[in-house]
Parts: sequence; structure tokens; C-alpha cells
Amino acid sequence: MITWINLVESSGAILSDSMLIAKALKFGKNFPEFKASRGWLEKFKLRNGIKLRKFHGDSGSVNHDEKSITDFNETMSLKIEQYGLDNVYNADETGVFYKAIPSKSVCTKSRPGIKLSKDRFSLLLCAICSGSDKRRPVMIGRFKSPRCFKNFNIGKYVTYTHSNKAWMNREIFNKWLSDFDCELAKKKRKILLVIDQCPFHQII
Repeated sequence: MITWINLVESSGAILSDSMLIAKALKFGKNFPEFKASRGWLEKFKLRNGIKLRKFHGDSGSVNHDEKSITDFNETMSLKIEQYGLDNVYNADETGVFYKAIPSKSVCTKSRPGIKLSKDRFSLLLCAICSGSDKRRPVMIGRFKSPRCFKNFNIGKYVTYTHSNKAWMNREIFNKWLSDFDCELAKKKRKILLVIDQCPFHQII
């Protein structure tokens, strides 16, 4: 049974309790007394460290073909060598849930959970590989002129802009990239910018 589960997991397929019970009944068809009950299933899972787990990230969708990975690494190494670390930048976005609170607490008894706030803003961060240049962050909020900035000069620290859901979009990214490109052109400088495959990063 465990061998079968390992094979299924290695193929990337998703398993459920009902599938485990069905397979156990098939394996145990020569044992009439075996019922594959819920009680048996829970004990089987406990013995073998099987739990209902949440998937994290999207690495399971990535092509892990070794040749593709090797080719990519070789190409990137050549590109980095061509430009030099002082001309290789990496840019990416991250969400900041500024009203989020810890989900755990030291306490003497159980406490009811608290609904987590989904209020957020996004940041576009960009820096050079050598660490000698960190670009001004781009902060993306939901509103054009948030009241909290009324007596605060946010422009001193970040470039603020807005979108409907406080997410990056193609218009914001293209504006940032165009401004960066103009700055580089004035300095007659060429760089390698490494970004992920987010649809908003597709240049128009």
C-alpha cells in the first residue's frame, strides 16, 4: 500500500481518503474480514505519517526536466559573465499584509481565532547582484491619494502608485521599466534584468 502511495505521489497525482480506502479494499480482496473502515484508515495514516497537507507555492507546476534546467543554468551563467555582476539586476513583487497579526499566541487556554485582515499593498523591489544599487521601491496601493499620506511625504521613500486591487499590472510595470530604461540610456549603460514569467512582465 505504501509503495503504491509513493508511486502516486511521485507522479504528481492527488490522493484522497476515499481513494485510499478503495485501493486498500482492492489490495485486501483476498481477505474477506478486511473492511478498510475509517478507523483502520486513520490508524494506517498515523502509522505511516500520512496527513492532509496543503500545497505550498507553485513549484509543482514547474518543468523539472534535468536537461532544461542544465541548459537554463548554462545560459544564465554565460549571460551573467557577459554583463558582469555590476550590470545584472533582479526585480520582483511582494505583497505586504500590513494589518496581519500573528496566528499563534502563548496562552493558558484555547482561544477563538480572529478573522485575518486581507488589507494589503504591493511592493516592486529591484536590486543589482553585487548589492551596490538598490532601486527605489514602487509601492502599489488601492487609492490614488490615501488619507494616511496627507501629512506624510511618502515620495521620500518610495514611488507610490495605485491599482484596483493594489496589485501589479502591465501598465505600472511598463511605466517603471520605461523610466529605468531612459535612465540607463542617458548613462549609455546596458544591463541584464532578471524577472519571472508573471503575465504583467510581458513587455508591450
